[in-house]
Amino acid sequence: MKVAFVSGRFEPIHKGHQLLIDEAFKLEKNVAILICSSQESRTRQNPLSYEERKELIKKIYPKAIIIPVPDMGIGNNEKWGDFLLDTLRKYDCEPTFFVTGEEERRESWFRKEILKEMKIIKISRSKIVISATKLRKDIRENNINKIKEFLPQEIVDDVLKLQDIFVQSEKETFTKSI
Repeated sequence: MKVAFVSGRFEPIHKGHQLLIDEAFKLEKNVAILICSSQESRTRQNPLSYEERKELIKKIYPKAIIIPVPDMGIGNNEKWGDFLLDTLRKYDCEPTFFVTGEEERRESWFRKEILKEMKIIKISRSKIVISATKLRKDIRENNINKIKEFLPQEIVDDVLKLQDIFVQSEKETFTKSI
């Protein structure tokens, strides 16, 4: 099936991610959301497990195809792009659009011949200025106004129920596999 796709860690999904996913749904009826660093949880950068992230996303996008993507451990951009595309194809998804923020490095993930078949759609970060690192700090500190400002309304209560995980994960420096 043809899909538009979005990739990210979604720690947690926020309104910036929502902007990208909404655009993907405008481009294709099928949208794949690739949850990267899917093998990590309970660390400062990745407090939530893959399953917890998936559940939050499904509350907002029940029709989305959610796919786990573990880290490769290799910094080669094109190998990462090939890895993402191979992962999509394992789920019978044929990518037509990659919707992303304006980060230039993301375009370098894909070889030129791939870009003849798949378009990259860049969404300006100026539409929603958000820092996921700052959001995680706001969650740990129970800054309700900021949490409500940057999280989709559908998941605010769920994220607040997970607040202890964010607090505890701040202290952890190791990775736990799911």
